[in-house]
Amino acid sequence: PTARYWFVKHFCNLTPYHSQVLTTSSDNPKVLVTAFRGDADFAVHIANLGAARAATLTGLPASLTRLNAVRTSAADSFRRLEDITVTNGAVKLDLTAQSLLTLTTILPE
Repeated sequence: PTARYWFVKHFCNLTPYHSQVLTTSSDNPKVLVTAFRGDADFAVHIANLGAARAATLTGLPASLTRLNAVRTSAADSFRRLEDITVTNGAVKLDLTAQSLLTLTTILPE
């Protein structure tokens, strides 16, 4: 399958069923963020349309301590990464060039 297939899999498999879309914003036009909240789970999809870069995601629930991470890029196809530690509602990330990173409370299939 192509990268397009894996991108769709991120949204179909990792977005909570019957979820609500959350308001998001990014201070970089090459980094697009979408977020969804279900009854007990949520997912944040981060598309990095440019070069590799560091990023900080804020506004996460204060009660959250870790998130599952899945990435698709030129080198990865829906690859499960190590869990991400959340501190005071924020995470520091290294975004791979031309990639989609999904952070979720839902375990990837």
